[in-house]
Amino acid sequence: MSKERILKGNVVFDSLLAPFLARDVESFKIYLFAPLEVRINRIANRDLKPSEQSWNETILREKLEIKRFKEYYGFDLNDTSFYNLMLDTSLFDVEGNIKILESAVGVYLERRWKSWL
Repeated sequence: MSKERILKGNVVFDSLLAPFLARDVESFKIYLFAPLEVRINRIANRDLKPSEQSWNETILREKLEIKRFKEYYGFDLNDTSFYNLMLDTSLFDVEGNIKILESAVGVYLERRWKSWL
């Protein structure tokens, strides 16, 4: 996803770079997260791997991502100040998370883009 595509509008995308690329663009940036233990269990279940293996791989991947994004792009992945909404997905089931996100996006669109709807 390029910055040019973001500027054209009417786009949804999922990327660690998203909030940084869209920081100067009118947009609704959502950060979905879960505690490390929850993420590890989800990964282990999804990939049918032992939790310890998923733990080691996840910790290594996240450390490398943090270093790479800082080195190559100058972005601090721990900086969540670019986001408009942060949602801990461990608090709700999938349907609950979807309801919250649909509601939040609906309110955002109604407030910011009422004349376009």
